[in-house]
Amino acid sequence: MPDTLGPPIISATAGRYIGSDLTPGRLQRVAAFDDEDLDTAVLSRYSEGIMLERSGSRPIWIPGESVTSVRTDGQMLTIRWRMPSGMEVETGFRADGDRTYAGWLEESDSE
Repeated sequence: MPDTLGPPIISATAGRYIGSDLTPGRLQRVAAFDDEDLDTAVLSRYSEGIMLERSGSRPIWIPGESVTSVRTDGQMLTIRWRMPSGMEVETGFRADGDRTYAGWLEESDSE
């Protein structure tokens, strides 16, 4: 994680951390848990990358240059990113309420 972060490009979005899976895994299988089994989380995007702050766990930092795609799978936002080893990971997040992911998808399209 960088020592300093600029202002968020996409402000904090509250929701649930669904899980992370090595690709070509299918994150949907992780989404079968009840809401009580999932970490509450806040997802924010910065020019430097994506921060996923989870309750009771260390945050997940995804460097911007590692993000290969951002898409929706039903009500879930899926971020595909590459670890320094080259292994690809998909991280799933479901926003609270009736939020849409338009800002996340638009930001991904502009890269």
